[in-house]
Amino acid sequence: MNKRMILRLMVSLYVLTLALGLVSASAFGSVIEAVCRESVTNPCPGFAIPGGGEAIPHAPGPFRATIGEVGNHLQFLPFLAFGGDVVINEPNGAFSDDVQFNSAVLGFGHDVFMFSEQESPFDALDVTPPPGFVPSPNAVFVTEVGSESVNGVIYKVISPDGHVNAVYTIISDVPEPGTLSLLGIGGLALFKRLRRKF
Repeated sequence: MNKRMILRLMVSLYVLTLALGLVSASAFGSVIEAVCRESVTNPCPGFAIPGGGEAIPHAPGPFRATIGEVGNHLQFLPFLAFGGDVVINEPNGAFSDDVQFNSAVLGFGHDVFMFSEQESPFDALDVTPPPGFVPSPNAVFVTEVGSESVNGVIYKVISPDGHVNAVYTIISDVPEPGTLSLLGIGGLALFKRLRRKF
């Protein structure tokens, strides 16, 4: 192999590594499914009913929403959802996130709050739970799997008749964009250095 072929091979491997990193960053690294079965004695957090905003009622299919970290931690659902908490814990049992469905009228509301533990370094998107936070009596507890970089929960609410009432995609942790940027800058520096050398 000549020097030029070695350079091309190294650059190709680097580009492939970077591409795989970007793909994995855009998808969940680790996803766990959590299910709550609605009954008279077990009202599920997030049990959904039509409440204005949805273009077409989702029946017979489930209501759907994606919930994640946003600047003010408040998100608005286009349907009404029953109040309560979905608490996400780390594999070691430590608190990670809380998705709080806010019950405004008769136990139902449009607002969802996303609380997270404050990570180091500081992340402005992490809003910690209020002091003295206690999960709701109907709270659903989920344990994350996998690394801290990319985690998610698919939370399903099952109606008393057995049909899926609602599906929530909860994005618990996302990779730091800085990590991918550093990888890209490092690759450019490596490419320039190798180009000069060969």
